[in-house]
Amino acid sequence: MAQGLSLLSHSLYQQVAQQFTAFPNSQRVLGLSGGLDSVALLRLLHQLREVEHFELKAIYVHHGLSQYADDWLIFCQQLCQHLHIDFVSERVNLGDVKGESIEALARNARYQAFAKHLPVGGQLLTAQHQNDQVESFLLAAKRGSGVKGLSGMPMIKAFQHGTHLRPLLNVPRDALAALAEQMNWTWIEDDSNSNSQFDRNFLRLNVVPALVERWPSAVSAISRSARLCGEQQALLEELLTDDLKQCLRADLAFNIAGVTAFSEQRRLALLRLWIAKQHQYAPSEVRLKEIWHNVALARADAQPMLCFKHYQIRRFLGHLYLTPGQGTEFDQTSTAPLLLDQVNTLPCGKTLTLSAANEGARITMPNTELTVGYQLAGSTKLTPAGRHGSRSYKKLLQEYQVPPWLRDSIPIIFAGKEVVAVGDLFICQQWLAQEDEMGYLVGLFA
Repeated sequence: MAQGLSLLSHSLYQQVAQQFTAFPNSQRVLGLSGGLDSVALLRLLHQLREVEHFELKAIYVHHGLSQYADDWLIFCQQLCQHLHIDFVSERVNLGDVKGESIEALARNARYQAFAKHLPVGGQLLTAQHQNDQVESFLLAAKRGSGVKGLSGMPMIKAFQHGTHLRPLLNVPRDALAALAEQMNWTWIEDDSNSNSQFDRNFLRLNVVPALVERWPSAVSAISRSARLCGEQQALLEELLTDDLKQCLRADLAFNIAGVTAFSEQRRLALLRLWIAKQHQYAPSEVRLKEIWHNVALARADAQPMLCFKHYQIRRFLGHLYLTPGQGTEFDQTSTAPLLLDQVNTLPCGKTLTLSAANEGARITMPNTELTVGYQLAGSTKLTPAGRHGSRSYKKLLQEYQVPPWLRDSIPIIFAGKEVVAVGDLFICQQWLAQEDEMGYLVGLFA
């Protein structure tokens, strides 16, 4: 009891409690590694839960990278049992790490595991502290990042179907260590923390101590710089939001003509924001300039494309498109039956529904089984509903401004060998339901 009372009155507990008051949530999930940082946060949460009464679950992610990982799992499990906190472990496989950063792969795997256990609207908690923020700032500076990169980690951000809060971000690691020792808490030490081949460990073991020895307030000062960069980035995005809205179509295609008259700095900032809004990492300044000069300004008859690690930038009809680095691979010669009034999951990665309705543009009740396929000769003549003359399938795709790289994955609805509808682009005239008859609305979703 005395230990609990001393924790309640501790300034660090009060500081962290303020973060939870500022960002309340009734369902919280903690990433627990067993190290000092996450154990301290677990202990603080255990005390705070007595006051705020929220649900709490701790997750240990087993990467399989250390021979001691099983021992760490057992430590975390027993600690949570002692504190009466729900606990779950997840084993992840990092796959082939050749040519990849083990740190990045492990981090991505962790957050994928966290997302599996985060309730809708829930709050993910991780234990990054002020020293971690300093390391992020220095790594970004080493890469030559601008204010977005230098802003490091935000205190809170959207994550999957909830939020991600870092309540210790303003707390120095020394303060956590002092509290843990005062409270006689136990934790584990990751043997990889002493391996300076990892960038963060190199900074933690060699660079940051040297900075602090020369300038004792270096950690708090650099952390403040990261926060100020974050504020500048937020202001920049606020000022650019209206410009970006004017440049985008409903499908998020970026209008090249809309930014041609802008200064280079403003244009590149809009491109960077456009990419970030689609949950992708923005490229370097050099690569952003390549997007503009080699893709946006490529000759009129070209089909330019610039590849990045997880996505591609293409141009079509005066617009830039961001597309996945690797599209869904499937057998384009395949056909499959379509079920009425049900969700049909298609090989192309989309879902298609045919919903009974008596209004709206809909296909007439079929007297034969409907199927979906993907192959149709470009010379095939089709007449979209509401038109009198027919045109070739190739010309219609051009008319409907379907980008070339999407044309082979458009699901085509057939009745036998007769085309009923082309995706959600159009219904063929002879298959359009009359005003007074029931029919089926076509719904196509990514």
